[in-house]
Amino acid sequence: MHRGLPVGIYVQGYGTVGDEVSHDLSARLIASAQRWAAERGLGELFYAGDPRDDGAWLSFYPMAGGIQFNLRNNRVAFDAKTSVAGPGYHASLIDMCDRLQTDVGVVWRWDAGGDETGYATDRDVAKLRQAFADQFRGYCEFYNANSEPDVLYALNLSDGLAVDGYEGVATPLGPLPIRFFIEALDDADDAEDCARHVFPWWSSTFDQEFWTNAIRSLLWTEVEWRAARTPWERHVHSAALSMGSRLRTVLDAQIGAALDELAALPGDDETFVVPTPDGVGYLRRQRAFFLPGRWRINLPGYFIEQSEDNGETTCLWFGTQEIRGSSFTFAPKDGQSPTGSRKLADRSDQAGKSCTFRLPEAAERSGTIEGFFHATAEFRATDRKGTAQLLMLSLFDAKSDLVPRLAEIAQGVWFDPPQDLPAKTQGS
Repeated sequence: MHRGLPVGIYVQGYGTVGDEVSHDLSARLIASAQRWAAERGLGELFYAGDPRDDGAWLSFYPMAGGIQFNLRNNRVAFDAKTSVAGPGYHASLIDMCDRLQTDVGVVWRWDAGGDETGYATDRDVAKLRQAFADQFRGYCEFYNANSEPDVLYALNLSDGLAVDGYEGVATPLGPLPIRFFIEALDDADDAEDCARHVFPWWSSTFDQEFWTNAIRSLLWTEVEWRAARTPWERHVHSAALSMGSRLRTVLDAQIGAALDELAALPGDDETFVVPTPDGVGYLRRQRAFFLPGRWRINLPGYFIEQSEDNGETTCLWFGTQEIRGSSFTFAPKDGQSPTGSRKLADRSDQAGKSCTFRLPEAAERSGTIEGFFHATAEFRATDRKGTAQLLMLSLFDAKSDLVPRLAEIAQGVWFDPPQDLPAKTQGS
C-alpha cells in the first residue's frame, strides 16, 4: 500500500507589464531568467521551453520541475510549489521575479497574498526558514500519527513517483525510515538540521551541500535510466553528469556508482537496456502512470509515455513491449455487466485494485505489425456517481505468450475515483 502527503508551501505570482503583452514578451522573460541563472551560478541547471505567445516554461532547479508563466493581455501569472525543494529554492524564485521586474518590467502584486510565507514582501530569511521547519514538523506529526507497517509514503515527489522498491518515506534525497521523522519530534532544537535531510535546497549559499544535494535529488527523481529521448531528458542527463564530474571526489560511493551508470547509458534512443532494479533512482522502479478516464497503471518508470487520438489513448512502451489504454463510460442495462469486447464476454471476472478485470484466453497475431502479437484485457469500475467505467488495455509484443504478462500488468491497474482535493499547482 502506498500513501502520499497532501501538504505544501506555494508561491502564486500575479503581475502586469505595460498596457498589453508584446509578441516577444515570452522570449524576453526567458532571456532575463537565463541571464539571472548564469549570474547566480545556476547556468548548467537552467532550461527553458520554446517561447510562446501565451506563456513561457522554464526551470532553474530540475528536481523541482518547471514553472509555467502564463501570459494574457498585459497580465503575467504563475504558481509553484516550493516545498518540493526548500527555502533556498523559494527565495531564489522570488529573486528571479525581481530580475524579471527589472529587465522586463513585470510589476508583481505580492500584496495580494501570493506568497504564503510572506517572504516576497518582508524578505525575512529567518522567518522563511522557520516556515519550512514548521512544514517539516507537520510531516513528522503526520507520520507519528498515521504510520502503519508495510505502508509506503511519498513526500514532495511528483504524483505517481515511488510506488515500490523502497522502505519508509520516499523523499527527493532518497528514502528515509519512518523513525527519522518520529524521533525528530523530540529534537525540536535541531529542527532545521533535520529538515535539511528532506529539503535539498535549504540555504542561498551555493556550497558543497547545495551541489551534492542537487546531484542526489536529480538522480533520485528525474533520471529515467535509459537513453534520453527529449530535450528535457537530455538536459537532466547533462546537468547531472556535469555536476558529478566537478564533485566526484566528495560524492559517496552510491552516488558515484549511479553517475557511472548514467554515463554508460546508450546514446542511441533506439537501444533499450533494462536498468538494474536496485540503486539510486525512483524511475528504475515502478511508478504510476495516468491512463484516460482516471485509470492508472503501475509500470517501470523508464517506460516511455505518449498520448494519441487527441488524448483518448495512452501508449506506454519500452523496447518491443507496448501497452495501449483507452477508456469509456457505460450505463448498464437490466443489471448486466458492461463489456467492451465480445471476445471477453464469456471470460471470468477477476478481482483487481478497486476494479474487476477479464483476461483473454490467448494472444492473437497483430493485423497491423508483422511478427507481433497482441492481447487485450478489459477493466471495469464504478465511480462515485454510479457511472460504469471501462478500460480496454492492449499489450503488444513480438512474443506470442502474452497473457501471463498481461495478468501481471493487470494487478497494477486501478481506477482512481474523483476526490474533493484542491486543484493541482505547478511543481506538485
